[in-house]
Amino acid sequence: MPEEAKTIFKDKLKSRYEWLDGQLADKQYLMGEHFSVADGYLFTVTN
Repeated sequence: MPEEAKTIFKDKLKSRYEWLDGQLADKQYLMGEHFSVADGYLFTVTN
């Protein structure tokens, strides 16, 4: 893969993790106070 493409994908991934960090800033789980399917799915796709 060309270095330019790697840079683009890394930047996109970084922006998505920054968004996720903002979503989790004031709560423990994505949907609030309780673990949900969204949290399990997030764990799966980020592994």
